[in-house]
Amino acid sequence: ARFTIEAGIHSFAAKRKVLAKPESVQMPRPIPRIISELDIVLFRTSLISGLETEKTDETHNT
Repeated sequence: ARFTIEAGIHSFAAKRKVLAKPESVQMPRPIPRIISELDIVLFRTSLISGLETEKTDETHNT
């Protein structure tokens, strides 16, 4: 389970980097609540997709 969570965190970080614009790093966040909610949604999506890939991998291995 730990490997799946770490993989989800890595894919989440990758998506976050794609979404983050260079200028947004220096600028103060105008609406941190919306950003954090987006982070949570992306994080959950990454974890769910990580779990689904792990399940399909197990199915193929059998």
